[in-house]
Amino acid sequence: MLSTSSISLEMQLKNILNEYQDEVRKHIEEGLTEASQLLTNRLISASPRSSRPDFEHLQDHWSQKLQYKGVRYVGNTKTVARPKIFSSHKGGIPLSSLLEFGSKGHPFIQSTFNATQNEITALITRKIGG
Repeated sequence: MLSTSSISLEMQLKNILNEYQDEVRKHIEEGLTEASQLLTNRLISASPRSSRPDFEHLQDHWSQKLQYKGVRYVGNTKTVARPKIFSSHKGGIPLSSLLEFGSKGHPFIQSTFNATQNEITALITRKIGG
């Protein structure tokens, strides 16, 4: 059975842990946001460019989704027209998917992430450490 003083101590400890958890969560969120910006910048730099100056480039379509807790999404919205045999489907084909996984593609997304992964981990770790 707990005495009044032990309940008070228990509540104090719980409050301290909750404050610490909130502080760590804040640093994690900040680290994730900075890490997603770092990855986005690296993907922009690594993105192939069309030789046509009037053409919208893949590198101009990188974006981040920052609204979720504990995770950040980095993606590309550039699409290309579907072949006529798929004309009944709406929208285009994501260019990033064609480049990364197509038989004539030029993969760069996974390798850019792999090359940046240690920096991302270090950045988030520094943020959590204070």
